[in-house]
Amino acid sequence: MTTEATQAQQAALELCRQHPEGVPEASLIGHFPSKETAWVVNQVINKLLTRHQLQVYSQANGGRAYKAFDETEAAKRRGLSEEDVLVLQEIGKTTDKGIWSKDLKRRTGLGNPAVQKALKNLEGRNLIKAVKTVQHGNRKHFMLFELEPSVDITGGIWYEGAEFDTAMVNLTYQLCLKCVEDRQQASAEQACAFVNTSGVLKDTTIQQAEIDSVLAALVYDRRIERVPTVGQAVFKPSRGHKATSAFASIPCGVCPVINECTPHGHISPQACVYFDAWLDF
Repeated sequence: MTTEATQAQQAALELCRQHPEGVPEASLIGHFPSKETAWVVNQVINKLLTRHQLQVYSQANGGRAYKAFDETEAAKRRGLSEEDVLVLQEIGKTTDKGIWSKDLKRRTGLGNPAVQKALKNLEGRNLIKAVKTVQHGNRKHFMLFELEPSVDITGGIWYEGAEFDTAMVNLTYQLCLKCVEDRQQASAEQACAFVNTSGVLKDTTIQQAEIDSVLAALVYDRRIERVPTVGQAVFKPSRGHKATSAFASIPCGVCPVINECTPHGHISPQACVYFDAWLDF
């Protein structure tokens, strides 16, 4: 490799490091006004991509842009095959939604053995991770290792893995109802604060969006009513509806594993965090 090409690669890397948000391809090529576009692409951009010092991604306008890898990330990518790089690039395009292996086959044009080999290699290098989706049971989606999966994939706070946490939903329902009944009138924000400071849900923090969905369910069930107000949502106990007794809120009634619960078994009342919370409540 010529000294000129080496110097140009260092200049391109330095430019990308100065702009961690990414450098559009046109700007990167324009950084070398005295050189032909083909020379910049082949001797600078493609060489840096091959050595995994640059990563390429698609922009909203359809163009391409480049970011520099730090040395740690570059080391993870050294020795990757062309198939590995192709699979990694397609996974990167899906951000926090991830992608199914069958869709990877279609997008990359690779056969199943090549895709599976690439996925295994990339997972081993901690470049990607597999996440189960709540919409499709045990189907795995693959995404970049450093990303957190979207709520659309994980199901959010109401899911433990791929299982719907019925007991937690029921406790949150009862806590929101208690907040409205105790205050006789409570805003959605007050209900959220009440649930999160109650200590019943242990280390879990529930966001306002989840509380809003629970309050909507309470309105639908005619347990509470929305008070006509301007601005924030405010609720009051439903007229003519009796307050919920402590017995009615017992989590056992909606527990998905109640048939497996025994006094001294792996699943038992003594070990149930929801039952303990109900007793304290």
